[in-house]
Amino acid sequence: MDKLKKEIKSKNLAGLCNNTKWDELLTAFRANKWTVCNRSKWINGFISDWENDWFYHLPFPFVGVEWFDIKFVKTIFIIRDGGRFEKETNLKDEILNCLSDIGVEFEVASDFVRVWGYAPKCYQEFNG
Repeated sequence: MDKLKKEIKSKNLAGLCNNTKWDELLTAFRANKWTVCNRSKWINGFISDWENDWFYHLPFPFVGVEWFDIKFVKTIFIIRDGGRFEKETNLKDEILNCLSDIGVEFEVASDFVRVWGYAPKCYQEFNG
């Protein structure tokens, strides 16, 4: 943790999201079973791949998260009549309302929302 705090200070990062807000976000997504894809950028520059797990493959501890992206579309696979079908549900309105209720700072991109962990804001991979 001391290493993270040292890196945050050396980069002059200002916190925009705290542990309480991150916990509220995770709790809401888990409770609503919004298994949409997410990815994150760590303060050391590492950007994760898109992942739809909301329990184990998260960037813990969140104190090191510069930003956290959340896709709007939830995809489930249905097997019936000998075939595999995809069903997509757009949760944009629900997700944005949830983030507003929690009070985190965020911005909307084309098909996802970015929750800011720190300022200055990094727009790397924001539109793609």
